[in-house]
Amino acid sequence: MTESTAAAAPEKPAAVWEDFVDVFTQPSAVYARRRDGRFGMALLILSALTAAIFFATRPLLAPMFDRLMDAQVEAMRAQNPNMTEEQRAGAQATMERFGSVLAPVGAVVGQPILVLVVGALLFGASRLGGAPVSFGQAATIATYAQVPRLLGTLVAAGVLAVKDANDLPPLQGALAGPVLLLPRDASPLLVGVLSRFDLFTLWTTVLLGIGVAVMARTTRAKGWGVAAMVWGAATLWAVLSGLRAAAAMG
Repeated sequence: MTESTAAAAPEKPAAVWEDFVDVFTQPSAVYARRRDGRFGMALLILSALTAAIFFATRPLLAPMFDRLMDAQVEAMRAQNPNMTEEQRAGAQATMERFGSVLAPVGAVVGQPILVLVVGALLFGASRLGGAPVSFGQAATIATYAQVPRLLGTLVAAGVLAVKDANDLPPLQGALAGPVLLLPRDASPLLVGVLSRFDLFTLWTTVLLGIGVAVMARTTRAKGWGVAAMVWGAATLWAVLSGLRAAAAMG
């Protein structure tokens, strides 16, 4: 009697840290055991890891942030050809001051905001794709789908450790894809589109699809169809941003 009772006892739930390991090798299992949609602790850990990795790699990533600011100043100059060198220097100094504050703040609060936005998009797309999940489930899926991006930040830092940021087009992340092949003066539209084919962006998209399939108890095809909608929406935003930047540069 005692033996049969012990055999029927439920397994101890996996710890959240185990999810962060298993999502690389068995994401379906992670999503299956987190079907309840409780994502708060996982998001807190993800946000803490994101901030820690950002501050650890900041010296290597700084040249790329500088390239982004320089590109924005040049766009302002293109819109205002009469801008003097003194005005340009003043604008750059202002942006550097704001950047020194906003970058750390973004590292802390940016990840939760990103997860909630992706979760909202996934929530809506799942209904359009015939594989509905709750918002909590969508946010859970989005949280674990972002875990590979931690590795992506390390890869980006590694690339910038051996490659001069001035030889690359201005961009944030996406250093594990075709953007690396572009010249420094590549069209912002082309940069925006190709950045969507970054290895870690595609990896995240695949995990979104797996998560929807598991939590909605539907086929992988439907899950990936929903994920493709989210990828498409983000790509459209990248295209519009690229067009706007190209227009600003004249």
